[in-house]
Amino acid sequence: MNKINIIITSGGTTEDIDKVRAITNKSTGALGKLIAKELTEGQFAGRYYIYYIYNGHTPPENKYINAIKINNINDLEEVTNHLLKEEIFAFIHAMAVSDFKPIGKINLNNVIDNISTKLDGQPKTKKEIKKLLEEELKPIQIENKISSNNENLAIIFSKNIKIIENIKKIRPSILLIGFKLVTFLEDGEAFNIAYNLLKKSNADLIVLNDIKNINENFHKAMIIDKNKDVIKIETKLEIAITLSKIINTSLYIKHGGIEP
Repeated sequence: MNKINIIITSGGTTEDIDKVRAITNKSTGALGKLIAKELTEGQFAGRYYIYYIYNGHTPPENKYINAIKINNINDLEEVTNHLLKEEIFAFIHAMAVSDFKPIGKINLNNVIDNISTKLDGQPKTKKEIKKLLEEELKPIQIENKISSNNENLAIIFSKNIKIIENIKKIRPSILLIGFKLVTFLEDGEAFNIAYNLLKKSNADLIVLNDIKNINENFHKAMIIDKNKDVIKIETKLEIAITLSKIINTSLYIKHGGIEP
């Protein structure tokens, strides 16, 4: 039997503001790394080939893991789209992807003076004011460093695409597992947010995490499926083991393997 190809994304993306500054997140990649290890070591060794897309940490080393370093969401989209041209059977999207990327900067002091002059006491519509602001917007130039002489500098961000929403549009039959991190929400509200992501992306499973339930000693999470069934988890390792078993059942046996 040929090895089954799987994509795992892990860590967090980084969006450059200039040559020396960037916006990122605190993802360590620990969970994605554990999942990759579970699928390539022990009872599952040799069954799966992992394309491990990562940033911000050292990837696991294994002859069944092809580690691909990326930086920002553009890199992630390019690599993902390229890999999905191959026969990929599962996509585990554990990476914390930046929701926004910087597109421009505004010196607030200059903006106030310039727009005040242009308004000249005349009322303007929201559309006209927006146009005036856009005229003041200076594009982000990654190759340069923003001067520290700027005072009251505002960085303007635009919303990034959601990579997870495109996966099944490219490969409808792929096993898609997404992750949703929320912050200090009631379980019911958090569940609804995660389930809405599952529906919108057509994912098979969503792993729901709340930052209030994560520390060095435990990582409480819920694995939610399309039927709204829930598996409750207590640690990162348990998440990795549980997901690996689900993946093995869904893919390995389905593709002609023997149940372990």
